[in-house]
Amino acid sequence: MVTQNKARPAKNIEEVSEILGVRAADNLRSAELVLVVEGEDDRLSLSAILAHESKSIAAALRSNVLAIDSIGGASKLDYKLGLLRDALCTTIVS
Repeated sequence: MVTQNKARPAKNIEEVSEILGVRAADNLRSAELVLVVEGEDDRLSLSAILAHESKSIAAALRSNVLAIDSIGGASKLDYKLGLLRDALCTTIVS
């Protein structure tokens, strides 16, 4: 990273993204915010309920600002959160 004519290593990928002006939503693979749930039934139910209850949440889901992702079992949580972090997503675990 070069700032004010001084070079230094980046502390993390978020810092690089911020300097470049890249948001997670710019990456077509990921949403800015991901709600992580345990199972596929949870994902389907929450997607429908939240979209029905809030026009802004429905719009966020359609535009991929918000995604709901199932992990298929609590033992996979750490792995999934690591992948989402690497993709620059903010996560919420339900």
